[in-house]
Amino acid sequence: MGALQRRGGAAPAVGYAHEWGHHIQNIRDVPAPETEEQNMLLENQADCISGAWVANAAQAGNLAYPGDLGDINAMLAGIAPPGEGETGSPIQDRVNAFMQGYTNNLPGCNSFFPETPIYAG
Repeated sequence: MGALQRRGGAAPAVGYAHEWGHHIQNIRDVPAPETEEQNMLLENQADCISGAWVANAAQAGNLAYPGDLGDINAMLAGIAPPGEGETGSPIQDRVNAFMQGYTNNLPGCNSFFPETPIYAG
């Protein structure tokens, strides 16, 4: 996790929140991606979920923004870079997805796969 910590104090926790987002996708039956576009949507939704987590953690006083978070662009690039052979989502799309979750919480993350919402509450 050392490389993530150099991207901001909260980067490891945000990385876990992104991966937790994939877990939420699994338990909510978001379909596995079959195309690169669907894979990008899946990653963006996980970034959105991590943004919702950050907003809640910051609101609870558990994070100091911007000090803990550092540069969101660098943090997202370090948390879930494209795998070998993948083009991944452009970083601005990832930042936008993160901010969508940060601003609109989990309901804002339903727009990536509206047919299988992750938040029904």
